[in-house]
Amino acid sequence: MSRTRVPPALRRLALAVLAAGSLRAGTGRADDGAGAPAGRLETALAARGLDDVRSGDPELERVGVRELVFAGRTGLRRALAALAGPEPVTLRTRLALVAAASASEDADVDVALERETRDPRFEVRALAAHGLGLGRTPAAAATLARLASSDTMPGVRAAALRALFAIDAPDAFAARAALPETTTAVFVR
Repeated sequence: MSRTRVPPALRRLALAVLAAGSLRAGTGRADDGAGAPAGRLETALAARGLDDVRSGDPELERVGVRELVFAGRTGLRRALAALAGPEPVTLRTRLALVAAASASEDADVDVALERETRDPRFEVRALAAHGLGLGRTPAAAATLARLASSDTMPGVRAAALRALFAIDAPDAFAARAALPETTTAVFVR
């Protein structure tokens, strides 16, 4: 997923275009499910995005991720709620939700991504590490250093190292310096 920032004008245009077909009767609510006011388009787009992500159809899942991202904070809250929810989530759905949440610049995302780094499935841990590479909070560097030095899967360690080296902050510099020398062995195996 690209880490480029979506200009506000483009976001509004995309919301209008993507949500035009999603305003079905009973779709939107007055808020985004977390008590914050949300526009009807954002609410409808977030609801549709979550439905698409849960559909099981790979193409609809990709569209659902884009819809959740374009829904802004409303889509982020829906994705985070679904990740933390009690109902079982398939691997593909979890990956799509982590990808949608990772696209946000909101610092709240790092708490959810840190929780996802403890998922038993290596694919989820690797994608969560990639998302933590935005360096939204100082805790991201510590989590990435933990993954880079101790995860059992080489792919997760590699994703954590790439993400840790992508962060340009003092916490990341310190975390990189404290890594054991054997961590780099991931790339020479």
